[in-house]
Amino acid sequence: MRCAAVAFLAATIAADAFGAMVGMARSDWDGSPIAWKFDELLRCVSAVGVDDCMLLKTERSARIAMSVDVMPKSCRSRDWATFGIGVTDDANNYWRLSFVQGPPGRDGKMGRRFFELSEMRSGRWLAQNHDRLHCAGGRQDGTWSYGETYNMSLKLEPACIRGEVKDRSGRILYVAKFSFPKPSADGTVKAVVTGFPSFHAKGFFSGVFSAVDVECSDPRPVNQTEKAIPPYESGSFIPCMSEQSTGFFRVMKCDDGKWWTIDPLGRRTAPLGVNHVSYQGQWSLRTMRSIHRETNMRKFPNRSDWATNAVARLKDWGFNMLGGGSDSDLKYRGLSHAFTLAMGETVCRDGVPGEFFICPNEHRPCTSFPNVFHPDFEVWCDYVARKKCAPNRNDPWLIGYFIDNELAWWGRGMLDVGLYDSVAKLPAGHSARKVQMRFLAERGIGGNVPVSVKLDFLRLAAERYFSMTSAAIRRADPNHLVLGARFAGVRGAHPVVWEVAGKYCDVVTLNCYPWADLDRNVVRMGRSPDSERLSETFERLHKLTRRPLLVTEWSFPALDTGRPCSHGAGQRFRTQSLRAQASELFAKTLLSLPYVLGYDYFMWVDQPAAGLSDAFPEDCNYGLLSEEGIPYRELTAMFARLHRNIGALRNAGLPKERKISPAPAVLASEAERRIGVCYDAEYVRNGDRYAISTPGGLVLEGGVGGKNIFDSVKVNGSDLGRFTMMLCDKVRGNSRWRNLSKVVSVDWKDGALAVAAEGGSGAARFSFTCRIVPVAGRNWFLCELVKVANLGSSQMDMPSFLFRQYVKYAEDKSKVMEFKSAPDLWQAPDADAWFRKSDNAFFGGFTRAGTVVRFQYFTSAGGRVQHPDAQFEPRDLLLLKPGNCFDPKGSVWMVAVCGSKGGRKAWNAAVDELAQTCEQDTRKHERNQGQP
Repeated sequence: MRCAAVAFLAATIAADAFGAMVGMARSDWDGSPIAWKFDELLRCVSAVGVDDCMLLKTERSARIAMSVDVMPKSCRSRDWATFGIGVTDDANNYWRLSFVQGPPGRDGKMGRRFFELSEMRSGRWLAQNHDRLHCAGGRQDGTWSYGETYNMSLKLEPACIRGEVKDRSGRILYVAKFSFPKPSADGTVKAVVTGFPSFHAKGFFSGVFSAVDVECSDPRPVNQTEKAIPPYESGSFIPCMSEQSTGFFRVMKCDDGKWWTIDPLGRRTAPLGVNHVSYQGQWSLRTMRSIHRETNMRKFPNRSDWATNAVARLKDWGFNMLGGGSDSDLKYRGLSHAFTLAMGETVCRDGVPGEFFICPNEHRPCTSFPNVFHPDFEVWCDYVARKKCAPNRNDPWLIGYFIDNELAWWGRGMLDVGLYDSVAKLPAGHSARKVQMRFLAERGIGGNVPVSVKLDFLRLAAERYFSMTSAAIRRADPNHLVLGARFAGVRGAHPVVWEVAGKYCDVVTLNCYPWADLDRNVVRMGRSPDSERLSETFERLHKLTRRPLLVTEWSFPALDTGRPCSHGAGQRFRTQSLRAQASELFAKTLLSLPYVLGYDYFMWVDQPAAGLSDAFPEDCNYGLLSEEGIPYRELTAMFARLHRNIGALRNAGLPKERKISPAPAVLASEAERRIGVCYDAEYVRNGDRYAISTPGGLVLEGGVGGKNIFDSVKVNGSDLGRFTMMLCDKVRGNSRWRNLSKVVSVDWKDGALAVAAEGGSGAARFSFTCRIVPVAGRNWFLCELVKVANLGSSQMDMPSFLFRQYVKYAEDKSKVMEFKSAPDLWQAPDADAWFRKSDNAFFGGFTRAGTVVRFQYFTSAGGRVQHPDAQFEPRDLLLLKPGNCFDPKGSVWMVAVCGSKGGRKAWNAAVDELAQTCEQDTRKHERNQGQP
């Protein structure tokens, strides 16, 4: 029976076939709830711009007739995009009748538009051409336009498939018919001859489907044959330690007091994985190439040969697990694997309507957060689990599922209040904002919202996220572990979120990039000898979660490979030998902890030297291999040796820490005495403006009432940038950054300029007094903080102070000043600089102060935001109460090093000179001159 009125949206199943009428409700279709929007009143369904294929919930059929009115509305793809109707058997086998939008040309104009009827068979696109199916018709008498409605019809029969597109007047714009070959002896046909009626949208296409008329007959059973999975076997286990076998991986706290992973055969093991083991390697959007892929194409006849080689290497080095992002070709070859679902991150991507997320994905980690309050979030979780987890429920090689990776649990602010504040900024009609307003109303709160209430809201968000995602996974696959959401470090979420994660997850996962102190043989969470030990931090996290921990990323890049290592997490070392030492210390520390199951090393192959992309410019030596596929011998040999006896490592206890005396610090007065004061400097005051000039060509200019100590720093007429200061303190454990707001007064005396300035606002006001000294015979100046006062009404907790050098972007809007140095470098001098491409000018800083905690200059947001972080934290200043002052007593200072030419070579010479002048251990400095 067919629908009599095409104006009404209905999908009708022939009564003599299936005898059922299917209405246009979501329950009648199997598709992503974020990709399709149903309007049952208007009887239409809209594609909202998210790639997906939606199937009608009917029987698999060999005879299908579809007639649908389709209006393409927009397409935001920069690549080929398609939109239309089809017959879909599964993700690798389907026919599609499509509107096609080509990519824009070099002139930026929109690409060509046309229609096509094409086949995907066994994963091969345009299979109708490869299999040489006979085509009758293929006539294209017109193109199509956005905003116009067309009728698309598709008819599948046992012998052929025919597609047709008409305009509103009924004129045929396109028609094509493909005949199927005769079945082979075993009854198979080299064509897709069965399936389900479907809609599809690919390439951020949006549009409306209406007047749907579908008739299905000749039902065929769905192919339920599961892919043959070989029995689990692995030589990586702890001998003589067995538990009950369940056929799948599980975790348990054993009689030795340690948490262990139990493999499908009941043996204790430790997951030792590697992330992103892939044939493709790391693709650079900056160069539009992958050197690793090109190498593999030359070296291996096919991908199977590559996979055999990769698995053999991993086993030789003692790894037993494929971490996130690894190729499926590697599975079932002796290594277990895990799967990343990206349940939350996916709904934050480009093209997804804003109602589905709280924080959008900005094309880099740590930016996404889903709208867990959306009424369809649970439906979405079930959809993902049904598609990705259910097919794997009987796989013994699968350890479990990572729900997400590095979500922004802090929203766009602090760990405790940031997510609440991000929701508060959403439109009133946003479902998350509505929930928040009800949340406040239930508590009778109408004005200022206390921090405790904001924290309760964060807990509510965490409860919804972890309860819905974990329940969906377990409904679809009760056999495998829920492996947490891979928090972005130990401070990747507030403690309440860690607590909730432990409530719902079998294992809590985190990415961790700590500091390996090779002198003291201990791993800490920061570079300071006073920072917390990793063992102490992980003990605290385990107490919060009450679940075992798995570290899902860690690495220590080195600078001797040609990689800049300018962007990306992790402590840097100058050589592969030091890198291997740090990796061994970290691995031994981690595996000795009774509540840590194991780790995934980051990663298989190096990142491209050019960086991954402008938004995510990581360019590090993270790999076990170079891009050319050559192993780093020191590192891989260390892993091979270390992984031979994991049982012994887990019982060995923490590596023995060494006690050493810290290098002597230098006070500002001593630095000034050694480098010398330029008494020939000229000081000029003109109203509120002031300037210092030296015989060598250094000119420093500023103004009372201005926001910088110096608005302009010039050398020989070359304007390098500006110089200022900043204060950072802690608010409920979160950093609060406050700039100077104005210079109050200046005073020139005996070759030095005293500058008094104020910053902050309201209850958080403060003042600085600093002393500027031009250096004799050099284009440098020394800046010392001599006093800070709390002018506000709130106390300052653990304040730190930053000298800030911002560079000019006047000549070239795309990064005139290019950041090239490597951050967090072991045994590096506390120094960093900006370098200008056009003339090799540089603007940087150096210190030997004992209070420095960070000296790193870098950019974010594609180079638009500068972070010149020369940060100092006096250890005797834990609290500064309102009205009180603090005298650093010469412990907070730096030398600003300025140059109009010479680039990196001149900068290195200046740092060498300062290091020697300040009596740094020059032998150590010279021994480590490997930074590019």
